[in-house]
This record gives sequence, structure tokens and C-alpha cells, in this order.
Amino acid sequence: MVAVMAHSDRIIWLTSGGPDGRLTRCVRGLPWGKVSASGIIDVLGNFAFALALSRAPLLPVALLSGMYPVATAALAWLVVGERLAVRQRWGGGAAVVGAALMAAS
Repeated sequence: MVAVMAHSDRIIWLTSGGPDGRLTRCVRGLPWGKVSASGIIDVLGNFAFALALSRAPLLPVALLSGMYPVATAALAWLVVGERLAVRQRWGGGAAVVGAALMAAS
């Protein structure tokens, strides 16, 4: 049995792995360096979150960790040059100001 799934420029082949009939996956065209770096950064982020929870009060840690979409948009703007809509800029600014006000209280 062979099944093919296509996603943009990547093709994933699912083939039967042998006599037991389990499916194995062969992925071609993935940027494995970027995938590995993403996984390592994800693990480091989880470690940093756990470390922050063990050393700081919950409120500021939860506020800052909940602002990851703002950080993602800011990095996309700085690194990739992605354009942010006016609503996105206002929303990011309001989130930063709100987090600063809550952390200061």
C-alpha cells in the first residue's frame, strides 16, 4: 500500500513498512536544519518557562509567556520584513502596555 500526500512543494510518501503492515513515512524536500532548529528552540523555550516559574511569581511569568504572538509578529517584522497591519501594530502595543501595567501592580 502506498499513499501520497502533497503539501505545496513537499511530498510525503506513506508506505507499508513490511510484513507487520505498519506505515512508515519518508519525507523529501523538508529543510531538516530549520526543522531541527525549530525543535531545539521550542525545547529551550519550555525549559526557560519552567525555570521562570520556579524563580519568579506566576503573574509576570504568565503575562510574558502569554504574549508569544506579539513576539512572533515582532520577529516576523524585524527578521523577514513582514508587513503588519495597523490593527496588528495597535494590538501589539496595547498588549505590551497592558502587560507592563499588570506586572507593575
